[in-house]
Amino acid sequence: WTGLNFPIQPLLRLIALAFGWSLTMSVYGYSLFAPEMLGYAQPQLSATFSAGAAVAVLTQLAIFPRLSSAIGDFATCTAGLLSVGTGLLGASVITRQPIHTALYMFNRVGTGIGDTATATIVARTSPDKDARARNLGLVQSTRAAARIF
Repeated sequence: WTGLNFPIQPLLRLIALAFGWSLTMSVYGYSLFAPEMLGYAQPQLSATFSAGAAVAVLTQLAIFPRLSSAIGDFATCTAGLLSVGTGLLGASVITRQPIHTALYMFNRVGTGIGDTATATIVARTSPDKDARARNLGLVQSTRAAARIF
């Protein structure tokens, strides 16, 4: 962490914005996409969103700690960004099941590992507890702002 020669916290807020916005789009956009392109009614949408949330939470509990220990927090964050991007792009162009659902869930896995890795990096790269509290608050505010836009 000490070898970083650039201000990392603003970059981490940008990454948090990307994760927050992608999560918003994976719900908001999917609410419009799935009924039109897949013929989903409200029960299928609700089941997909519930399953996606469960996948994200289980990922945070079971996959994130192991992945972060194995490849590090920065690589884990990068893997999360790649997973979200791949999942959202893939699910938007591939409607054939079960590939489509797997891609949507891959997006939610990415959110689970990447969002958690971002918060971990914010905490670990903050120089003291006051800076850590401020930086974590700013990241949380950034994620909230992403839900507005």
